[in-house]
Amino acid sequence: VHLLFQASTWWPAMDGHIPNKSTRSSTGTGSQRGASYFFRLVLVLLLSRAQSSLFFGTGRPHQGYLQQRRLEDSTCIRIRGGGEGSSSASATTRSLISDMTPTIAEGSTTGSTATGQPEASASHAGNNSDDDNTTRVVFSDVDGTLVHYPDHAARSGNNDDGDGSSSLSSPSMIQLPPSSTGMRGVISSKTIRLAQTLRSEGCVKLVLVSGMRGTTLLKRLPYLPRADAYACDSGGRIFYPVDDVVSRENEYDGPIIKPVAFEGASDRDLVPFGIREDLEWKSMITRTDAAGIHGFDDDVEISKKRGLLWDFARTLMSDGFVVDYKGYSTCFRVNRRQQSDDIDDARFASLLTLDPPDGISASINLGCADFYPSKSGKKNCCQYLVQKFAPHTGTLSKSAVCICDDDNDLEMALAAKHAFIPSVTSDSMAKAIATNPGKFTVTEDNASSIIETAATEVALSSILEMLPESSKQIVQVVNEYVAMLTMYVRK
Repeated sequence: VHLLFQASTWWPAMDGHIPNKSTRSSTGTGSQRGASYFFRLVLVLLLSRAQSSLFFGTGRPHQGYLQQRRLEDSTCIRIRGGGEGSSSASATTRSLISDMTPTIAEGSTTGSTATGQPEASASHAGNNSDDDNTTRVVFSDVDGTLVHYPDHAARSGNNDDGDGSSSLSSPSMIQLPPSSTGMRGVISSKTIRLAQTLRSEGCVKLVLVSGMRGTTLLKRLPYLPRADAYACDSGGRIFYPVDDVVSRENEYDGPIIKPVAFEGASDRDLVPFGIREDLEWKSMITRTDAAGIHGFDDDVEISKKRGLLWDFARTLMSDGFVVDYKGYSTCFRVNRRQQSDDIDDARFASLLTLDPPDGISASINLGCADFYPSKSGKKNCCQYLVQKFAPHTGTLSKSAVCICDDDNDLEMALAAKHAFIPSVTSDSMAKAIATNPGKFTVTEDNASSIIETAATEVALSSILEMLPESSKQIVQVVNEYVAMLTMYVRK
């Protein structure tokens, strides 16, 4: 609407289309006034169509948009049941998932009812509540969720060229560069496409939340789906993408991320971007009763780092544990493979059940013990972000779903309104799923060979289909209006 109002003044400003400029008056020539009226007429016509398609709903005369949206919100979680796709899926979504193996077997009892809806939302069917439960944000873990570690990927590390490519990479499967611990994963092109469709068609914010260190995140960003926010250090650091960094070289001095090409990528998907850190979140996490400021300087020895987190790290080191802190700013890790012979399995297992001091939290990630300030962690990080992206609701339980797999995702998963699990990689996650079956949908199915990247694609497709139809209608109508306006301006 704003662009159309501005369009009414574009024509008089185009010197090439203004007849007899020397006699131009303040009221404009007849041609100028006619052009202005023409654009205003276009505005009226488009708004009339917008009102009929959005506020009254397609095929639903006299049913107001707000009333329709409440009804859709109350049953917004729709998961594909059996071989037939949801009738609400748009053409774009269907084209992306048309070749996918049927996602969740009809009648599955893992996280869904017999009708294919998660049990958590079944009780809300038909509820005409004023509460807005529409999904606004999707939080996704990275390792074990979007990125997987099949055996062939681990072996391919010997063929690394140093740029993330290898002899086993293919257009449909992309290998990431090795992490600081030598782990190397793969992500499918379809995973990236579905993630981008989630943002463009689903009208939701996508946030990648990981326990990886900041240095690893920077190396992996070109290979990961473009997101609206990125969190690393177990939620201790938050970054946002910065657009137009190439044209704003004098204004932007941070790292430039150049996305790696993937199968089906558009030119827009490969546009370089920058990142900026959330300084408000950083100031809270770097207080001395949390991580302190010294964690951001790798040149400062751990013996000189100040903050509650590093005090506890030194305590563990005095007990003989090897602490991995290089590249981390607001957390540290204790890796079993890095321990000396003095730390046997029983001793390391006792660390996993250790009750850290007040102000410090712990979780298991990829078989390692991660320690971080209680103010951070994935759940608190996600809660902070959902208040930014969905301030009208401001809670995970109303506005967010997540995709995850491990113990360090558990609090986030339980706080969200639903969680999709492409792989179960910890006993604690398996126990939580068994205890709260309506809260989770496991998309992994070994019997049907839906594992790893295929299970991730099923999870993303399920989220796309659970989004309200109204969100997709808005995107479709806006795209039509932009196309019409472009055509008129060209004429």
